[in-house]
Amino acid sequence: MRTYRSQSGFTLMELMIVAAVLAVLMMAAVPIYQDYVNTARANTHIDNFDEAKRLVAAECAKSLAGGVEVNIVTELNDGNPASKRAVGNENQPAFVDGAATGTEATDAGVIYINGLAAGQVSPGTPITISAGALAVGTTPAHYRTRDAAGAPGLPANYQEPCPAG
Repeated sequence: MRTYRSQSGFTLMELMIVAAVLAVLMMAAVPIYQDYVNTARANTHIDNFDEAKRLVAAECAKSLAGGVEVNIVTELNDGNPASKRAVGNENQPAFVDGAATGTEATDAGVIYINGLAAGQVSPGTPITISAGALAVGTTPAHYRTRDAAGAPGLPANYQEPCPAG
């Protein structure tokens, strides 16, 4: 006499329904995740801009007080221009001395600092910081800052007067 065991498992139809539901969920999740990544890139770009402003202001004050200055670009790039990379642009350092490179402030995700003398502040010489171009993959809407016209986007260029003592 033959005995039959009941089979357990999922039918092909059940598996296809699960795959369809997962596909619909992924269609919603991928754009949301991509927007999250781009907003994080924009926030990092702005944080780098703010970090450059703080260090330049501190170095100007230190210069007025007669303190020992550091190379601003090297300091901002964590001591090695090859270590800290531009946001979404791994071919460029995060911070660049605009005068030393002779390049325009157009590379994506790069912060340009102009007015330095051998990487250091020079009393009486204003220092200009610009944010370059939008970080790779971002749009102006991803930025929490306002441009010169008041619209979302890259911050307006910042100028530190760095007065002479």
